[in-house]
Amino acid sequence: MAIVPPPMAIDPPSMAIPPPKETTMKELPQRKKNRLQGYDYSQSGAYFITICTKNRKALFGAVENSQMILNEIGKIVKQEIEKIPTIREECVIHEYIVMPNHVHMIVEIKNTGDNPNYIETQRDDCHRPVRRSIPNMVQGLKGAVTRRLGFSPWHRNYHDHIIRNDKEYTRIAEYIINNPVKWNEDRFYI
Repeated sequence: MAIVPPPMAIDPPSMAIPPPKETTMKELPQRKKNRLQGYDYSQSGAYFITICTKNRKALFGAVENSQMILNEIGKIVKQEIEKIPTIREECVIHEYIVMPNHVHMIVEIKNTGDNPNYIETQRDDCHRPVRRSIPNMVQGLKGAVTRRLGFSPWHRNYHDHIIRNDKEYTRIAEYIINNPVKWNEDRFYI
């Protein structure tokens, strides 16, 4: 006795899957550029940097009684931030804080003379960040933490702000220092 397969059901026209919509380059979303166009991020100066975790997950610890309590991952991030000045002679880390789902820091770049590494796009011909620059420092920090953990906790980008005067520096430094105290008011609060 031969087994005969059942007849194939044919979808009625109303149940048919529509063909995929054709898209053009104009319809694709354009990613916002985070860096100030044409600015030399290897230039000497102070920069306020914020790096978030992927999906803003609280991976680095918790705020308890207005103090940041780092877990093991948070301690690794802190150690890698503290290594930056020994690895990168042009970088000075001023104030910084590792929060549950982000890092804030003030980084000073001290490059002397004309920087031969400057390229307007801040990337070399292979699309790597230019050496001795903020993008290169952030990439190095993210990479070092990722290698130690065996996975990347990071959101793909970061936020920067060029600090232009002492008043701005003081305001940002106080914000970083008081971040755990004002955690419930923070825009990154989860």
